[in-house]
Amino acid sequence: MDFDIIKVLAGFVSAIGAVAAYKFNRAQGQKFRAELIEKFELALEKGQRHATSELFLILHGLNMEFEEIEAVCAHRHSRNVIRALQKTPGMVRFENSRIDYTPLFQKRWFRESNRFMGKLLAYALGTVTIILIIGMATLDGIAAFAVLVILIPALAIWSVQVRDLRHERMIDGLISESET
Repeated sequence: MDFDIIKVLAGFVSAIGAVAAYKFNRAQGQKFRAELIEKFELALEKGQRHATSELFLILHGLNMEFEEIEAVCAHRHSRNVIRALQKTPGMVRFENSRIDYTPLFQKRWFRESNRFMGKLLAYALGTVTIILIIGMATLDGIAAFAVLVILIPALAIWSVQVRDLRHERMIDGLISESET
């Protein structure tokens, strides 16, 4: 095998350049977002309805009325309320200055069955993951690789399920606090 140090160095330099470009673009995006937040706060403070609504839509992807935006921003847990509205728009809504379940999720049996299925899937994937890890330790070669190919998506789906269950607990806390 012919080993060419120039090619290796060129690849290394190009990888470093890609990382630097990514970090620069990310920093520029954060700077732009900070400027938008400043403009949003100023528009909210001045009571500029249209500018506030448009900037809120750009920043968070949520289309809300000015009064609702004021109420969300004044909420004690505004960041969590915004995250809940972004991530689960079919599950929660913000009306009359409080966060609440949508009509479908107001039914306790529906919420409980949804939570049960989420926990069932999380436990099932956790069990499958443990079995696959144990099985991988006993296998060799291509069979171990095949198990690894199945293991990686199972772990990814399991982690998403666990995160969703935590998100639902956070929403329950917000709603129970809003009801009191």
